[in-house]
Amino acid sequence: MSNSTIFLYCFLILLILSALFLSTGPHQKAYADGLTQENLPPATVGNRKASLFVKVSPPILTTENRQNAYMQFRLFDANNNQTIQHVTYEISVTRGTSSSSSSDKPLLRDFFHAHNGLLTLKIQPTAGTVTIYGEQDPFQNAWVADPGGTINIKGPVLLEGGLYHFHVEIFAIDNDRNLFTPENAPKFDSYLSVGDVYHNNWNYQNHNYNTTLISYYDKISNNKINFDPIKKSFSWSMPFSWNLTRIQQQPVFVHEEMRLPKSWKGFGDSTRFNATVNGQPLSGRSLAIDPFSYPTAMVVHYLINKNDVLKLAQQQQQQQQQLVAGANHSNINNNNNNNNNNNNNNNNNNNAGVMRFDLFSPSASSQVATSSDLVTNTGGIHAAVSWSPNPLKPNSESTVIVPPCISIICFVMYRPSPVPLSLTFWYEFSSFENF
Repeated sequence: MSNSTIFLYCFLILLILSALFLSTGPHQKAYADGLTQENLPPATVGNRKASLFVKVSPPILTTENRQNAYMQFRLFDANNNQTIQHVTYEISVTRGTSSSSSSDKPLLRDFFHAHNGLLTLKIQPTAGTVTIYGEQDPFQNAWVADPGGTINIKGPVLLEGGLYHFHVEIFAIDNDRNLFTPENAPKFDSYLSVGDVYHNNWNYQNHNYNTTLISYYDKISNNKINFDPIKKSFSWSMPFSWNLTRIQQQPVFVHEEMRLPKSWKGFGDSTRFNATVNGQPLSGRSLAIDPFSYPTAMVVHYLINKNDVLKLAQQQQQQQQQLVAGANHSNINNNNNNNNNNNNNNNNNNNAGVMRFDLFSPSASSQVATSSDLVTNTGGIHAAVSWSPNPLKPNSESTVIVPPCISIICFVMYRPSPVPLSLTFWYEFSSFENF
């Protein structure tokens, strides 16, 4: 394989992942739930549209490589992208999807002022209580950022990977004494993720193999990954709120990354995998295979966007409704009680649950299906194919039409972006006859 081909595949994987962090305009919301940065939708402040940019870095924190973490905030006018000056932020940080009114104690809650509007909280993640270093404004009692916009904090903030909820209220803008009343203060909520890393050693056929799983959305349940040598499969799960209202109202993106050693025959040396989420198979743009980023590892990316999550949530809701109907039918004498109990269970299960992942080696499960969407083994390039006659008929002449333009899949606003490329491609077609 030529260096140019390797470069192309690496570029495509990088494009897929880096595109997640791009916003296509000041009024469009970037991916929120499950990523490390976003522009929040604007709030009206006089004749301005005040939008808040929030970012957490680095995107991956590991227990073996603890380092300083940063939370960055920028309030700006979405009409002209100008940073608003003299901003006082009231910031509350909690773990998970709990609201600011939850009884859970915030990891951090205080007032912070940035004269130039750009605020960076430099955090030294350590166990214990929160300590803030700096001076407080005597009028607002807010911690004042240094000339570079930074305030130093030590405590259990961003200490672990997982999903974090940032609730931000704007206390003052333009002037240190230009204060909002609580009911008029612009309010923002952001759910950003810090990736968590899991290393495992597996014994398979008297050989040891190391794997790495990175969960970019939330910590996996019980910190446990299962490997079934008979089924030749990996499985794990993580907490996930299946509340349809929450999913519909905010963008969601789930990214899981599994690294397998290429020396593992039948696993890491393959460029084809079968993957499922809650039992539903993934294909095409939802599953990306990267054989080039690491010389000794094959990387499998689960890339599950909002539409995928909505389908999963709706399928789960339908299954629960079917279970409710079955229970009601078998207990007709207690129909009313069962309706109440099952509806309550349905709501609880739909709101709080798990997202389950399964990864199979190609030999463990094989599926043959007619497809009009041809995908490269990395999942990064798609070609929409048509044929005539449709459906295909045995023992008859058929024409397969491959368009001259392909699609590079960019997860910006959940839509693929068609990009014409001057490249040479080889297509492999297979036909199967069922008896």
